[in-house]
Amino acid sequence: MEIDSEIEPEDYYAHLERTYGPLRWITSVHTQMPYGETYEDLNMEPIGTPLLLVRRLMLSKDGRPLEFTEIEAPGDRFEAAAASEHDQAGSDGQVSLRV
Repeated sequence: MEIDSEIEPEDYYAHLERTYGPLRWITSVHTQMPYGETYEDLNMEPIGTPLLLVRRLMLSKDGRPLEFTEIEAPGDRFEAAAASEHDQAGSDGQVSLRV
């Protein structure tokens, strides 16, 4: 999917909703032990710290995948928080990480 370069970032989800209809998100949050060079990449201790994984899939009204986001963060320094008022108030659902 191509996004018009003239669309401002704050209008991104509104543009997708106008183009594809009501949007919905599937978000999963889980932990696992780091693998490969993840320890070094995320400046983690090499033993005992789990990796926090947040995955979000945005779907169009007919179930077409529009966006996939994956966040990996040290589990001892971040927490995931989700807020979704999309269905009631028309605002975008959000998932964020806090230090």
